[in-house]
Amino acid sequence: MNNSSIYLPPEYTFHKGTIAMVPFRNDIWREEARYAQDLIWEIVNIVSQHEKVFLCSNKPFIEFRMPVFNSNVELIEIPYDDIWARDISPFFIKKSNTLHGINFGFNAWGGIEEGSYYPWNNDETFSKNFCKYLGICSTNIKLILEGGAIANNGKGVIVATESVLLNSNRNPCVTKKDFENVLQKYLGIKKIIWLKKGFCFDETNGHVDVFLNFIDEHNLFLAWTEDKSHPQYIILNEIYDKLKSEYALDGLPFIIHKLPMPNPLIITEVEAKGICKNKFALERTKGLALYPTYNNAYIFNGGVLVPTFNSPEDSYAISLYKKMFKNRKIYPIYSKEFLIGGGNLHCILHEVPEV
Repeated sequence: MNNSSIYLPPEYTFHKGTIAMVPFRNDIWREEARYAQDLIWEIVNIVSQHEKVFLCSNKPFIEFRMPVFNSNVELIEIPYDDIWARDISPFFIKKSNTLHGINFGFNAWGGIEEGSYYPWNNDETFSKNFCKYLGICSTNIKLILEGGAIANNGKGVIVATESVLLNSNRNPCVTKKDFENVLQKYLGIKKIIWLKKGFCFDETNGHVDVFLNFIDEHNLFLAWTEDKSHPQYIILNEIYDKLKSEYALDGLPFIIHKLPMPNPLIITEVEAKGICKNKFALERTKGLALYPTYNNAYIFNGGVLVPTFNSPEDSYAISLYKKMFKNRKIYPIYSKEFLIGGGNLHCILHEVPEV
């Protein structure tokens, strides 16, 4: 594959559509996933006002209490194990003005011993199957790489964590150079900014989209706290220092906009009781601390979905998104429900670029 003709489009470029998925599990989503489903319906209604939504389900749609969607919503029955479209969808590249899919491996963020659920075989084949649905060619790569594990500036630079890409629970015996060669060959990436690790207590081992998202080639949002006792304080300062010393391919520095983090949220007794226990799924218990950020947002044609948490920091985060995305409408979404499940808005959606 000639990488000179390969381009990995950033999320902020024009989309052909968005992949979304219907939640159904009762061991990750509470009350038979009905609250998570209601959130998905809300999101699909918003995004479909601006672009096509490929709404996927692993069950007949007639089994769900669904609203009537507009004609921009395309219903697709396709197998999957959970709704993390960001991590199980293809990496869509433009190759000689043609859309092409790159299908990496997936093992639920760590395999049988350390992953969040089992089995994940339908998730691992989702990428290839979705490319078949679109009628586009795709390439299978043996390495494991989830979409949320990198942030793409759209001009040949990505940010990644060693704690994810080089973790033995995903890619044993793989070196930085191995990964750099693969990403250069198949995604057209020219430079990887390696961070040692991401957030503490993150079940993905440190996905970048939890704490960092690019606005454009040079501007990025970084989660932030001034509280030295906060579990994420030290790592965020290390990440900030690293990014301040880095440059885009044109030689210009990155401009870092700090997004203050809200206080941790706690899984309540009511929420925990609504989740069925399963020895093959990570347990989500009463009192478990969740570390929300505003970075796990989703950019689409004409808008940005921004997670909110009924926190004092919500209004500042919304105002900053409005300032940085003047030509897009900002849609705040109260999204603790997704946080309980292990992710947020960016994790459950995936763009399909327009060619």
